Amino acid sequence: MNTAINQKITRFLTSFEEPHEVCVTGNEAIVRGALEAGVGGVFSYPGTPSTEISEAFSSISRFQLKQGKQPEYAGLASSPVYFEYSVNEKVALEKAIAFAIGERAALCCMKNVGLMIVHVRPDSRRYVSAAT
Repeated sequence: MNTAINQKITRFLTSFEEPHEVCVTGNEAIVRGALEAGVGGVFSYPGTPSTEISEAFSSISRFQLKQGKQPEYAGLASSPVYFEYSVNEKVALEKAIAFAIGERAALCCMKNVGLMIVHVRPDSRRYVSAAT
């Protein structure tokens, strides 16, 4: 990985003692918020506008597996995030639900049209209502 990507990932994974203002995109804010909330698994079906979220978590997961063994990054890999691209939106949602049933925080991200597809399927609605 190049240095710019390492710096961006390091900023995502670093917690700060005092709150401070930053200027980031909405997708970057979602990634940061999920990490601050302790998300342990991210399941995604990529598509604009959520692709940037998937790419960030994919990079974070690879970084934690590879760079986390280096002493200067050891603290950033203490609780690695599992990331997986799914074959469709329904599978992404079901994997996130299964991860959450295992008592680990999960995030499922997909494009807005994918959310509509998952929402109208009767079998998926049963799981969504049971998980909330």
